Amino acid sequence: FLRSASERVTLLPPDRLKDFDAYRLVAFVEIINSHERFVLSSHVRPDADAIGSELGLACALDSLG
Repeated sequence: FLRSASERVTLLPPDRLKDFDAYRLVAFVEIINSHERFVLSSHVRPDADAIGSELGLACALDSLG
């Protein structure tokens, strides 16, 4: 996955850095790297957007091992 959160932030294109919340990315990367198992959920009566987001995150986490 990512060796460090700061490495990922520096890999963003410069035009996206100004609009990107790097602090949230750092926190997210630290959580992903420091845990092995996750519980994914969505709201009551999920719509297609909620299901798609959950499946996308599940696939991303699965690909990390």
